Amino acid sequence: MISGLPITGRQAIEQFGMEKLHGAKCVAVSVLYGDGSMQMVFGEIVDPVDCAIDEPDDSVFFVEYFSADDWYVTGIAADEQVVLLNMVAEVAEVNHG
Repeated sequence: MISGLPITGRQAIEQFGMEKLHGAKCVAVSVLYGDGSMQMVFGEIVDPVDCAIDEPDDSVFFVEYFSADDWYVTGIAADEQVVLLNMVAEVAEVNHG
């Protein structure tokens, strides 16, 4: 069973560190529409150092995902939420172990 941990970008960095997050599977919002709906994507966390971004960005890390026969990245800001997949067991172990 896949389990998920909703967490902000800042909390993810503080709790796990970039080394542990690198390569982690997650679900993130790639587009937020004016009517309140959103496009969610399944992807993998990549380090900002590994991404060439054309414009200034305040993202703490990026999620790389595949869509329409191409690869894309979406930035995750410090206060933006993602759902980390299969990391719930590690959190329980840290908190209770």
